[in-house]
Amino acid sequence: MKTPRKSLSKSGRSSDSSSANHDSLSFGKLSERVIFDFLISRMQTTLSQMALHLNMPASTLSRVLAELEHRQMVVRRIIRSGKRGRPEVAFQVRAPGRMVVCQFDGSQLSAAVFDAELHCQALERVHLIRVESPQEAAKQIQTLLDRLLSKVNMKPKDIGTLGLSLNTVWTGHNTLGSSVLPWANESVGGVFASELGMPVELVVPFAPKAMAEYHALPEPFPNSMAYFLVDDGVSAHCIVRGRALRGSSSLAGELGHVTIDPAGPLCGCGRRGCLEALCSGPALRRQLLESLRQNSSGSTLSAGQLEEATPRRVIQLMWESWQSGDPLVRRILDRTFEHLGWALSVVINLMDPQLVTIGGYVLEDKEPWIKEIKDRSVKGTLHGANRQVQIQPGQAKLEDELRVVAAWSAYRPFLDTTG
Repeated sequence: MKTPRKSLSKSGRSSDSSSANHDSLSFGKLSERVIFDFLISRMQTTLSQMALHLNMPASTLSRVLAELEHRQMVVRRIIRSGKRGRPEVAFQVRAPGRMVVCQFDGSQLSAAVFDAELHCQALERVHLIRVESPQEAAKQIQTLLDRLLSKVNMKPKDIGTLGLSLNTVWTGHNTLGSSVLPWANESVGGVFASELGMPVELVVPFAPKAMAEYHALPEPFPNSMAYFLVDDGVSAHCIVRGRALRGSSSLAGELGHVTIDPAGPLCGCGRRGCLEALCSGPALRRQLLESLRQNSSGSTLSAGQLEEATPRRVIQLMWESWQSGDPLVRRILDRTFEHLGWALSVVINLMDPQLVTIGGYVLEDKEPWIKEIKDRSVKGTLHGANRQVQIQPGQAKLEDELRVVAAWSAYRPFLDTTG
C-alpha cells in the first residue's frame, strides 16, 4: 500500500491542498454567494442574464463581479458586438490552476484534465459491470489516471489534489450515502488517498448532470428546468432561475427512491420496489438476464452473451433488439416505459417546469423510447393534453459534467455554504 504524500483530514482532503486558496472564500454577504453560485450554474453568462435571473440591480452585480475578478475566481470575455457596436461581455468561472478530476457514476469511471479557464485538455473513461469496494475502485482510478496523464505529459506528482466525485449525496447530517455505490461513506476519501498515494478531495456537487444540462441550453434560458435522468440511478432535479433546488438535506430530486412495487426487487437504498430498482441501467440488465435464464425462446439474445457485459452494453443490445422487434425485450421495456411515463407525470405535476430534458445512458440517443415515455406520461399529468411543457432529449456531454466537478473541486468549501 502506498503512502500519501501529504497529511489528510478526516474527509480525505489534503490539509495543504494547492488546488485553491480557500481562505479567500470567506464571503459574508448573501448577494456574493448567490452570484457566484449562479456563475457556477452557467459557467459563463452576461450581466444582463444575471440581472434577469437574480433580480439584482446592475450596480450590485458589477461590484461583486469586480471583487470576484480581483480574487481571480472570475474572468471576463468579449463574446460579441452588442448594441451600437459596443462589445458584450460575458463572465466565466476561473479555476486556481490546472485541475485533475475523476467521476464515478457506478458503471462508468471517467477522468479529465482542465486548464484554469476550465477548458478540457484530455478525457478518459472506462465502463464497468460493478465495483465492490473502494480498494477495487482505487485500482480502476489508478489505471485510468495513468492513461489520462500520459496524454498531457503529466506525472502523478504534478497533481496537487485529485478532485473525486462519486454517485453519492451528503445528507443534512453530513453522512455520505449511495444506493449505487454502497461502499461509499465519509471515510472513503481517506481510503482513496492511501491507495492512490496522493491527496484526494471528495467532491459531491449537487446534481452535476442536471447542472451540465443547464449549461448546454441555448439562450433564452428557461425560468425552470427539470432534468429527468435514467442512468445507474434515476432522478429528477429542478433548476429555477439558475439555482438548483436542493432541499433542506440536499436530497431533493431523488425520484428513483419512490416506491413503485412494495414487493419488487431490493434497491440499493435498502427498500424494495423503488423506481431505480426497476428502471435503471443495472436494473434492466438484471431483469433481462433473469428472463433469459428462465426462458430465452423467441429472443435474439442469450444469457451467456450478457454475463460479462456492462449495463451500458446491455442497454445498447436491448435498443438494437427492441428495434428489430425482439418479443422478450419489448415486454421488459413496455413495463419500463409505463413506470417511467408515470414518473415523468409526477415530475410535471409536482414541479410544473417550463422545460423537461431527458438524459442518462438508458435513454441517450433513443428518441423513440423518449416518445414512448412522453406519450404514457400524459394520462398521469394534470390537464396533460393541454399542458405546454416542453420535453426534449438532453444535450450535455461527459466533458460538461466533469467541468461542473472541476468547478466544485476548486471552490467546494464556499459552494457548500450556498445551498
